[in-house]
Amino acid sequence: MAGTYDKNTFSVGIAQKQWKVLNPDDLDEVVQIGLVDTGNVTLLGEKVFSLIVGGTGGPVPSLPSTIPPNPIVNVTGIAAALPTQALVNGVMIRAPGGATGNAGSVWIGGDGTVAAANGYELTPGSWVIIPTNNLNNIWIIGTPGDTLQWIGG
Repeated sequence: MAGTYDKNTFSVGIAQKQWKVLNPDDLDEVVQIGLVDTGNVTLLGEKVFSLIVGGTGGPVPSLPSTIPPNPIVNVTGIAAALPTQALVNGVMIRAPGGATGNAGSVWIGGDGTVAAANGYELTPGSWVIIPTNNLNNIWIIGTPGDTLQWIGG
């Protein structure tokens, strides 16, 4: 990192202290990587963490052998979960645009309370990638008659 470190303006943080990744030397093994707070602090008052690495990250998820069918979802004016579809690497969701695209925005959220006031807005022609293990974790609401397209695996 170039320049002086300033903990008050440092923009990269740790949302979770543990990650699970495939071992690049053995793709049948999941490795858990984590940070542990040592309880110590530097002279500047910054926490000191130790890095842990272990092979106890759980089983390797099975990858889908085909792209799931029916990637078009109809939007309604009532919040609804997307269809049940197991995913390993998440999903890319697209709101069709152009002359034959959606009439309005679609809002995405994590539960049935999603609305224009609190959802992630997808305007016609825009897209978003969401890491999730099932498509049904995503809720949508928008203009009846509009659609979403998705692809994931």
